[in-house]
Amino acid sequence: MLHWNRRVIGREAAAAACRMPLETLDVWLHRYKAPSAKLSGQRLFSLQDLTILQVARRLLSPGILAATAIEIATPLLDDPPGYDATLFATDDGAFIGGPDDFPENNFAAIRVGWIAHDLSKKLEAADVAV
Repeated sequence: MLHWNRRVIGREAAAAACRMPLETLDVWLHRYKAPSAKLSGQRLFSLQDLTILQVARRLLSPGILAATAIEIATPLLDDPPGYDATLFATDDGAFIGGPDDFPENNFAAIRVGWIAHDLSKKLEAADVAV
């Protein structure tokens, strides 16, 4: 399995794993400051970076813009989520919980554990360096 925060995933592999065109990935990088690093002129990502990106994309709504979605997801994904982990976004904030941790007010639920697992499997299948 890929190390959670080691940036070894190239731009093309990142876009393929996220099922997005390179141009869209570039927009998220430059306009919305999606997490990544630049090393020797090459843009690199970690599994953590791609999970944050995918979660942010799922958080988009009329009330949550892309930059805000990244700000919501980033601090909650410092550590790799368990497979059953779910991110709950409410009017009062966001948190990661399990399948039984439903908030009492309106919320959006995103299965962050599944997203990280799915990305990891796609990258391993594409033979991205571990």
